[in-house]
Amino acid sequence: MRKASVVEWMLARVMTRANAASVIGDLEEARGKKGEMWFWRSLFSIWLSCGWRPTGGYLVAAAGGGAFLGYFESAFFSSMALHDWTAAQRAWGSSISLLSGLTAIVAGYCLARFGVRDVVSRLALGYTVVGAVASTFWWRNEVVFAAVSIAAAIAIVSLLTRSGRRGFGVVAAVTALQILIWPILLTLSVTAGKHLPHSATAFVALLSFSYLAGAGFVCASCGWLHSQLIKGQEAPAKDASFA
Repeated sequence: MRKASVVEWMLARVMTRANAASVIGDLEEARGKKGEMWFWRSLFSIWLSCGWRPTGGYLVAAAGGGAFLGYFESAFFSSMALHDWTAAQRAWGSSISLLSGLTAIVAGYCLARFGVRDVVSRLALGYTVVGAVASTFWWRNEVVFAAVSIAAAIAIVSLLTRSGRRGFGVVAAVTALQILIWPILLTLSVTAGKHLPHSATAFVALLSFSYLAGAGFVCASCGWLHSQLIKGQEAPAKDASFA
């Protein structure tokens, strides 16, 4: 792979590939006159100015989304000791609290990277809020009915427009991906932990690394799907000054 292709690939991690190619073309054009030092300094400056949103999105998703996921699950199982419940309510409540935590990770990443006006951000946030209310008041049938109705209404309204359908597809795909990836990572971590020294610190470090790596993969997948399905959301390349 040529050096220009490598540099373009680096920029394409934080902007669209078309914008990355445009930026590299402009930098290469001025490279002969301004020198190598200027080229790499400008490249780093552009990457930093465009890359803080994906980085911030990852941090918000990993920290905030993970905290919400843990909170929803623990709050649901703690509340079961205070109320009578049926097997159906247990299945409903645990599933909704889990899905709410997973959509919170998507919402955290998209809100930080694309902003509140982004269709994926709004859909993920909406489902997180509805799921949080439903899992908090799981024993009240009227709340369950209202939550199902609102969730269905959000889906129906989003499917009426092309951008809504694509946004719904991103949220659904990334949530489904998480349902698959987190059990796999947990199983691998537990299996690998059996070969570590019998130390709680080492096992916690392994779990933390697996979680952070998984969150990175989820965020990267979300960003890629967003770039493929949601058009016109990235900032234009010319907004990044390298003069």
